[in-house]
Amino acid sequence: MELKNDGLIIEAVSITASFRVPEFHNFHKSLPLPPVTTIVGLVGAVLGLPYEDAQQYFSDKMIKIGIMGVSEGHYQDLWKALSSKPKNRDTIIQKEYHYLNRYVFVFVSDKNIIRQLHEAFQNPCFPTVMGSSDSLLKIQKTTLIENPLVSEDTIFENCVLIGNYIDDVKIDLDNLVVGKEYRYTPLSAPQVYNLPYSFIFAENGVRKIKTRKEITFIGMKVKSKNMIPALTYKNMSIPIFDHCP
Repeated sequence: MELKNDGLIIEAVSITASFRVPEFHNFHKSLPLPPVTTIVGLVGAVLGLPYEDAQQYFSDKMIKIGIMGVSEGHYQDLWKALSSKPKNRDTIIQKEYHYLNRYVFVFVSDKNIIRQLHEAFQNPCFPTVMGSSDSLLKIQKTTLIENPLVSEDTIFENCVLIGNYIDDVKIDLDNLVVGKEYRYTPLSAPQVYNLPYSFIFAENGVRKIKTRKEITFIGMKVKSKNMIPALTYKNMSIPIFDHCP
């Protein structure tokens, strides 16, 4: 189906990235890819908006999002956290990182909104990061697409789907290359997390979770039982979804 909107493709890289699962504390397990809240924060950074205003921006502008990415691997790092209370002992935190990461982010919306985002990503107000403040994100390329053609597909890899698709997808064995070695790991298998999706903010700036959604992270190529809206870019099928905080 053809949308009467424009699209923006962001290609970016980072040396490290970490997206903590909220329920993990002393061990900061990382999600495989940036969740939607990270993308909202990223857009806020390039536009110069605090998170609360960035969330409202998405709510007002009716922006569709697509998230895809790959990493060369992952590692764990030890951090010492200083206690804010004198009588409490300091603690050691173990953080999981992905390294040598390549990302593709998709935004589809009204032409004026996409032009604004395009300019912002070319001249960001604040540094762009992937999760941790020391995981800098480099914007390598921005591509405008007029009237993007969004079709439906069933084959996906290295992307994010909104909803629980565990029972709807299976590892795709039809397109395996003969003679190539494949390694199946828990990180490459589809994973589902119930994650914060939007927040409410108090006057003092403290935020509380407003809504949660189940989000499926796809690693190794899978085939879905159902058709999913997707935008094709450089032979990649990137699923897109409405983000309404």
